[in-house]
Amino acid sequence: MSATRVSAVVPTFRRLDTLRRCLTGLRISDHPFAQIIVVVRPTEDPESLLWLTAQLSLAPELKIITVDVPGQVAALNAGLAVADGDYIAFLDDDVLISPDWLRRLLRIMRDPRVAAAGARDRLHERGHVIEGVAKHPGVRNWFGVLRGDHHLAYGAARVVDTIKGCNFLVRRAALGSLHFDTRLLGQGAQYRNESWLCTNLIHAGWHIVLSPEVAVDHFAADRADGERENYSADNCFMHTANTVATDLAFATLWQKTKYFAYFIAIGQRYCPGVYYALHALIRRPWALTGMLVGGWSGFGAGLKLAKRFRVEPPGRATRWQTMSKIQPQKDKGGSRITDV
Repeated sequence: MSATRVSAVVPTFRRLDTLRRCLTGLRISDHPFAQIIVVVRPTEDPESLLWLTAQLSLAPELKIITVDVPGQVAALNAGLAVADGDYIAFLDDDVLISPDWLRRLLRIMRDPRVAAAGARDRLHERGHVIEGVAKHPGVRNWFGVLRGDHHLAYGAARVVDTIKGCNFLVRRAALGSLHFDTRLLGQGAQYRNESWLCTNLIHAGWHIVLSPEVAVDHFAADRADGERENYSADNCFMHTANTVATDLAFATLWQKTKYFAYFIAIGQRYCPGVYYALHALIRRPWALTGMLVGGWSGFGAGLKLAKRFRVEPPGRATRWQTMSKIQPQKDKGGSRITDV
């Protein structure tokens, strides 16, 4: 196992304190990283670049990549382009991994069916870890809607539809020419970039695994390039367009019908159906008009974008040739991985 070469890719933007903590965690990993690639925007974040440059002589595995294009997707692709490991770890700069994080995820990757694996993130807010239990994080419900709440996951490692973008490990050989999609909307984190990558890997026959027994500490905060809870019409448009496009790119007509019915009856915070419209009327009535206008116009844009995504995916993942022989029967909670 010690011969396995792993590259880490860490995009950063104006969060030097959290970046320092993140890199400290990477350096004390009990399976060392062959590369630690930090992607920075020098014009807008000179402080981080200056500090990173001073670290080069102390950390030979450190590599600094600069980008001028805003957004997480551009940074992730820049890091991916220079990563030469057998596996690539993608990490947010506000994450602190445990020393055994990489070793335990590599153990999951011993299963040749697995293209990507991620851990639960212990989400810290205002000095406290958010507690709770989510039954099926990372798995689509009957309507095809992707469930989140990875930070509340529990139980054994199992097959899911997506991991969380703040911490995951990918098998380089599975990616082929696949990369993060630059057509996703947004200037900051570009919502759904990781789940769209996972969807393409699944479409090529691979498995995605979430292991709640492995965890990272996630000190999430409002990003320097955009608020997390932004219900403006523009943000609702982008959020919903990305959601719909990535959910429906490979969906059948029946799956699309169920999905649309769910959005009419329930919807989501950024695209309210009947339920979430009533919810917003009580919780944030000032934002409801923007949510409805932005969200539902984003839904229409997402349908158009889904057609483009289906015909022109962001590269081609390497196909898992024997998928028909090993594909598991996945229940609504995901298939448990028993051999890790």
